[in-house]
Amino acid sequence: MADDAIKEQLENARKAFEAQNYQACEVILQKMPQEDLKAQHNLAIVRLLQNHADMEQTIAALADNSTEGLPMLNEREGETKNSVSLLYEGHETAHFNRALLLARSGLLNEAAGILRGLLGMHNSITPAVLGRALCLLQTITRIPTKAHHRQRSDDELIQKVITENMSKFSKDPALLSMVKGAFADSSTIHEMPHNSDADWAVYFNNLGVLTMGDSKMNVASLCFAKAEKAAAQCNTPLMRHPIVYNAGLCALLRGEY
Repeated sequence: MADDAIKEQLENARKAFEAQNYQACEVILQKMPQEDLKAQHNLAIVRLLQNHADMEQTIAALADNSTEGLPMLNEREGETKNSVSLLYEGHETAHFNRALLLARSGLLNEAAGILRGLLGMHNSITPAVLGRALCLLQTITRIPTKAHHRQRSDDELIQKVITENMSKFSKDPALLSMVKGAFADSSTIHEMPHNSDADWAVYFNNLGVLTMGDSKMNVASLCFAKAEKAAAQCNTPLMRHPIVYNAGLCALLRGEY
């Protein structure tokens, strides 16, 4: 299949996906060459959304033959470093999706490894994926446990990404709100004014992010539900985007997919 034909088919698949016509999207992607990683990675997600594949099968399908996700011990620092390779334009999305599914499956260290790799090449990936990778890494490493921990270099990496990319995040109000919510200061969250539905929407969204970071998924789900209700009442579409995303992420982590 010629490159132009592949691009046209991918565009048709994208339109079907955005219209939530996953069956049509799957049919298009199935006809594309199996060696086309972009098509196969998109097909993996579409099959998961239709329950045609389980979580484990999808995680495997989103992998490639690189060393991505395999930790290499740094003896001097006693920490792990991870390699993530981008094999085609937009491949960072497949990496992020795999990290999200790994986190949902409880494999937090593996998920964090991929996310660190993405943040490490922040100049080469889109702000939309970078912002989500940043928020997810913050969420799953914020509270250390016996099973997983935050590396000493994580704070430095996260701060570097925020400092160098905040101007890019600011161009997308929904993405900026998502990033701010993930890094909200819990010591002052209860002090903010609640004079309007918009204030309540921001408050419950930020509270949901914080409780989700503490692995209190049921409480977080309730917070996001209240945030969605408040956002709907103030009729501000841009405010609803990060709330809906956070609610969806929380539902995924709770197994409600």
